[in-house]
Amino acid sequence: MVDDSVHANVPGNGHKRAPKPTAKAAEEKMNRLKNERQGKLAQLTRKTNEIDRLMQDKEDVKTELNVFCQILCQFEELNAEMLLLLSDEDGKEDEINWFQPKIEHFQQFTMNVKKMDFNHK
Repeated sequence: MVDDSVHANVPGNGHKRAPKPTAKAAEEKMNRLKNERQGKLAQLTRKTNEIDRLMQDKEDVKTELNVFCQILCQFEELNAEMLLLLSDEDGKEDEINWFQPKIEHFQQFTMNVKKMDFNHK
């Protein structure tokens, strides 16, 4: 099963907001986080396709789903870290227009895989 403890360090779970970096440092970090977040999105898409293929034979799906969920948690953590660098308005827009549609897709995918009957071929 998936370890939910990886969500413990997500900002908003009792952690204080970090001090504001310089504009250049914030821009560099934003670019790095965007690239990392985009990389995690690509990993999730590849893993989704891989699990879809595996579901045809129902091989190693549980193992792959655990890896998928770990990447998903990293994706969520990167997003939370990135939101700290955005203004409230930009953060809200990014959350609604970019992050939420993607996370909802992957959460639905995870639920669909978990509903599978792994005991029958």
